[in-house]
Amino acid sequence: MMILSSWNALDMGVTAFCVFLSAILYNRRSARTMDNCSRSIFPQGYLLHNQVTHARLLPVESANAFTYPTVSLLVSLDALEAHKLDLGWGWVFGYGGLWGRITGLRPKPYLTQQPGSIRSKLEELLLLRGFFSGKRRFKDAWMMTMPSFLGYEGINPLTVYFCYDLEGEFWLTILEVGQHKLVFSYL
Repeated sequence: MMILSSWNALDMGVTAFCVFLSAILYNRRSARTMDNCSRSIFPQGYLLHNQVTHARLLPVESANAFTYPTVSLLVSLDALEAHKLDLGWGWVFGYGGLWGRITGLRPKPYLTQQPGSIRSKLEELLLLRGFFSGKRRFKDAWMMTMPSFLGYEGINPLTVYFCYDLEGEFWLTILEVGQHKLVFSYL
């Protein structure tokens, strides 16, 4: 009976400590969020679970078809490049580098091999294609892409950019189709 009551006391103590620690961490997070009113209350990134199917349907349905699961990210370029989406100090997810993180994104393999951020490359592409008149720029773009895992950048067959104008209205979609390091951008 004595052992049972000491375990109950230990359980109650650990439970009380965990609740107390959770309350402190929650209050610190809430205070930090309230102090920074400029932060968006809306999510700035999503983890998407996809399913890709390869099959020929026309002119005759093929007997050889396969399906596999993939993971992709849908992220705001502004939040990504401001490192607002970094997790675990960039070790779990981060923007900019290739090594030293579980998963992440870096600008080099996107759009062109030129140096610069993804947003600057996107703006340069739109300027070259005549989509910017004068000083017109877009407010933000959301990018759907496949991240690297443990430093390995596998195949990324499609990256989609959803661009929003200065008023925040949907403006343009850009498809970046990558095949063996050849990138084609369709506007």
